[in-house]
Amino acid sequence: MIVDVENGRLMIVTDLHGDGELYGRYRDRFYQHKKRGEADHLIILGDLIHCPDGTVGQSIEMVQDVMALQQQGLATYVMGNHELPHIYSFTLQKGQIIYTPSFEAAMG
Repeated sequence: MIVDVENGRLMIVTDLHGDGELYGRYRDRFYQHKKRGEADHLIILGDLIHCPDGTVGQSIEMVQDVMALQQQGLATYVMGNHELPHIYSFTLQKGQIIYTPSFEAAMG
């Protein structure tokens, strides 16, 4: 997807890692900026999912909300290294924490 930013303003957020409260604050701030004409489009630069402790947190709800924003033409989601394992079927692990299985189970 190409977003024309020549005549608009972007709000860019990254690395929320399943923190639904933080995501909600940024999303709401985007809506406030949009209403005041200070932002036109929200860009999420990956790593939306997987909490640092290896749990899913609110990752699923966050992804669903971003998908709704995308359908409205308000957001673009760029996948990060935490999303890629779920597309290419490899395991993401940091030290003793294995991220992939819990998220896959939550997705059903």
